[in-house]
Amino acid sequence: DDDTSIPAGPEPELTTTAVTDITQLGAKCGGNITSAGGINITERGVCWSKGPTPTIADSRTNDGDGAGTFTSEMNGLIPSTTYYVRSYATNTNGTGYGAAIMFQTLSLDVTMVSIPAGGFVMGSPLSEVGRNTNEIKHSVTLSAFRMSKFEITNTEFASFLNTQNIGADGRYASGIYPTQTLIYVSSFYTVGGVDYTLGYWAPVKGYENQPENNVKTVS
Repeated sequence: DDDTSIPAGPEPELTTTAVTDITQLGAKCGGNITSAGGINITERGVCWSKGPTPTIADSRTNDGDGAGTFTSEMNGLIPSTTYYVRSYATNTNGTGYGAAIMFQTLSLDVTMVSIPAGGFVMGSPLSEVGRNTNEIKHSVTLSAFRMSKFEITNTEFASFLNTQNIGADGRYASGIYPTQTLIYVSSFYTVGGVDYTLGYWAPVKGYENQPENNVKTVS
């Protein structure tokens, strides 16, 4: 039988540029496409994973088409975690990859302090201005516990939401209150905070180190 199939042409050739601007939740990387394989590049970007050989089946960016250099921004990463990233470019013949680069995201460095067991009176007197009717004074006793010395920032809270796989609805489905919303996107209540975009939570730019607010409590 005659084989009339046309052999595939070359895939793109490219290099991976250095990883820069590493934070707790993100980093920048890119590539330089040195050969398009004789045809147009249809997609380019970077892909990353915790394994040493990431592919476009893993997390990836899409930075358009065409040859030349490009820079991508990776988001939704986990603090204190080692990742591998490499650039990729796709034409109709297939996908070419640059060399993989290993990097580690920064630590959150949350300072914890020990709070001893004790008791206090919760509530307010009847004479307090603006008092709600449910603020009845009563004694509360707590066991010893640990808590952050400083207020939790938007960056730190976004990291918690991502590591716990909290989706766009803000619900902790695997917790004891699966129908309770833990957080709303920033546009719901105020400027700043955190937003859910492209499958992950991230602090609003310019508010990364501001205290998180509008965290829902459950009772």
